[in-house]
Amino acid sequence: MRRVRAAPRRRKARDEIRLDLLQAAAEVIGEHGFAGCSISRVTERAGIAHGAFYNHFESQQAMFEQLLPAHGRLMTMAIMKAIRGAQDVVEIERRGFAANLEYLETHPYMFRLHNESMLFANEAFVMAQEDLADGYVRSLIRNLPEDRKSLYTHEELRMFSVMLIGARTHLVMNHCENGKYKRLSDAEKDAYLKFAEIFLRQICGQNP
Repeated sequence: MRRVRAAPRRRKARDEIRLDLLQAAAEVIGEHGFAGCSISRVTERAGIAHGAFYNHFESQQAMFEQLLPAHGRLMTMAIMKAIRGAQDVVEIERRGFAANLEYLETHPYMFRLHNESMLFANEAFVMAQEDLADGYVRSLIRNLPEDRKSLYTHEELRMFSVMLIGARTHLVMNHCENGKYKRLSDAEKDAYLKFAEIFLRQICGQNP
């Protein structure tokens, strides 16, 4: 009887392995921080040979610089999905804030990855902050009443966005314990949303 040879398992594509390494690195950082994120820990978690790392990244630092952009895009996609169909800037902020907190809870490495990138991958951190502010500005421009759009310069809208991002970031950072995010209470969430609503309705020329 002729023996049927089993079909070989599909080898992972180069891009898949790279994504596995980025995911493994984020998880290692969540547990040990950037300082403890060695190549050996990353490759062990990703299940690839140590030497194969250099087929995907020139160095450990090169990988560090790609981590926040890669994982930040995934978080942004989750938030954008959550705000789809929102009717005004206040509803957008409410949905976006809830999605942001949910993402931090379901991806516990994200908090430490974001914060420590400021020291270990500063260029990527700055670019991520700029991209976030740009997204806020675009959202404001789309959703401001027509008669309010001419009242503010682009730079003013950018500063408004930075203020909201800063308030949210500081609130979350106050709930950090051993580099990990702790869930906000309902009262704290409500307080932030009241602040954001007053701020946004003032910009829109609406009564808070």
